[in-house]
Amino acid sequence: MEDLNNGSGGALQEIKAKHDIRHSLAIDRTILANERTMLSYTRTSLTLLVPGVSFIHFTNGSLELIGWVFIPCGLFAFIYGYFRFSKKKAVIRKEREMLQQMLRNEYCNID
Repeated sequence: MEDLNNGSGGALQEIKAKHDIRHSLAIDRTILANERTMLSYTRTSLTLLVPGVSFIHFTNGSLELIGWVFIPCGLFAFIYGYFRFSKKKAVIRKEREMLQQMLRNEYCNID
C-alpha cells in the first residue's frame, strides 16, 4: 500500500496493466463464446434439416408433413443464428477498438 501513496506509481501501473490484460482477455472469451453460439445454431439447424429431408424422402403421410415442417424450422434457426452472430460480432469489434484506443491513450501518453 505504501507504493500507492508515495507517488512512485509502480504498483499503480502494475494494477492498471493487470486490469487491462483482464479486460482484453474478457473480450477474447466473448469472441469465442459468440463463435460457439453460432456453431450451436448451425448444429440445431442441421438437426432439423436432416430428419426433415429424410422424412420427405423415405416416408408418406404424416411423417412427410413433419418433414416439411422441419425444413423451414431448420433454415430459420440457421438464419436467426447467423444474424445474431453478425450483430454481436459488430458490438464486440467496437468494444475491442474502444479498448485498444483507450490503451494507446493510456500507455502512449497521447492527451
